[in-house]
Amino acid sequence: MPGNDKHSGGDSSTKAAIVPNAHTEASAASASWAIVGVHDGRDLDAAHIRTLLGQATVVLGGQRQLDMLSHVADELSDALVTQPWPSPLVPALPELIDRYRGQQVVVLASGDPNYHGIASTLRRHGVNAHVYPAPSSASLACSELGWALDSTPVVSLMSADINSIGLAIEQSPRVLVLGRDSSTPATVASYLHHLSSDSIDPANITITALSNLGTPQRAITRGDATAPPVADNLHILAIDTTTARPATSTLTPGLPDEAFESDGQLTKQDIRAITLGALAPQPGETLWDVGGGSGSIAIEWQRAQSRNPGALRGLKQRAWCFESNAERRARIERNAAHLGVPLSILGAAPDCFCDASDPDVIFIGGGLEASFEQAWLRLKPGGRIVINAVTVQSEQHLFALQARYGGSMHRFEVSNEKQIGSFTALKPALPITQWRATKNISS
Repeated sequence: MPGNDKHSGGDSSTKAAIVPNAHTEASAASASWAIVGVHDGRDLDAAHIRTLLGQATVVLGGQRQLDMLSHVADELSDALVTQPWPSPLVPALPELIDRYRGQQVVVLASGDPNYHGIASTLRRHGVNAHVYPAPSSASLACSELGWALDSTPVVSLMSADINSIGLAIEQSPRVLVLGRDSSTPATVASYLHHLSSDSIDPANITITALSNLGTPQRAITRGDATAPPVADNLHILAIDTTTARPATSTLTPGLPDEAFESDGQLTKQDIRAITLGALAPQPGETLWDVGGGSGSIAIEWQRAQSRNPGALRGLKQRAWCFESNAERRARIERNAAHLGVPLSILGAAPDCFCDASDPDVIFIGGGLEASFEQAWLRLKPGGRIVINAVTVQSEQHLFALQARYGGSMHRFEVSNEKQIGSFTALKPALPITQWRATKNISS
């Protein structure tokens, strides 16, 4: 158990992801909470912060921040309780909020608590605290580098999958990455090296590690994707691919088929674009892609959702891809890494449905007969389902489902050019029948 005096220790190294677990009764009790952003003890020198700390009965924070209280020790009450964050943090928050209900609580946090910080986490749990921010690490990094903060994507590896870096640098030549610990530069360099193609020299992808910004321990080291820089635990990475010229692909669904490694089990480009339009990705929704093949539907779902403003800042949309073939699962994983999206890849449907969270949207591209009933049971009320069929038998099954659940039927026929000697003809592909339905709220 954490200590209850100003000298108590504890593990503050873990930051948990934001989860939607509202603790609504805490709102009134937390009206006297304040969150103060700091980089080092000098940030506590302001008169209003000293007054705030002098009136506090409880101070919460990571041990590094709590150690800064020695800078203002004369201002603090002898009865002050200092509480290091428990680890893991989020599951312990409701009890912690209840424990200090009605008290004057000050939270010390790194930099700007509203930026990938504790303020959003506490709000999710009903704590309405006033925030006193310091400059964010991204703001300090851009000031050091001469980059424009408003046009520089930021990926936080505290909450985002490393694949998100690939998508970010695909859309912007300069990206900031909030690291987990001192091992992050090597991990990121390895990922970028793997991501490089024959036309991109990883030595031309520069990586700058900016450690302990805003403190006297500030340090800046430089490297590249072949020789990463050294960083302290508290750092932000700046990735510059300007001279590497990485390829840029659209975030609008319908990537070329060549963008995916495939054994032929692939929803082709035109049908894929139509299917993603029917799936209609919305921020924060969860997709099940049943019969993943090459993973193209799930991957394009994730890429489409990345256009929402919160995506690169950790807003959690999710895609579960179900594929029975182990070789194809490995191929899906490679495609997801190459195209810069996080993806949860599981085995055969419906056996592995129990390992996935309930979906908002379902796409079934294979295994319809075996998977539909259990998939429909797990689909959230108001959720959407889209199923593509090629064979006559599957098409008949779709009409039976429409008769039972409603929805609409569509047929798509696409022709593509084919060379016949010195001439060109249009060769039709197999037609696709598609059923779209929404699950009734009362279902």
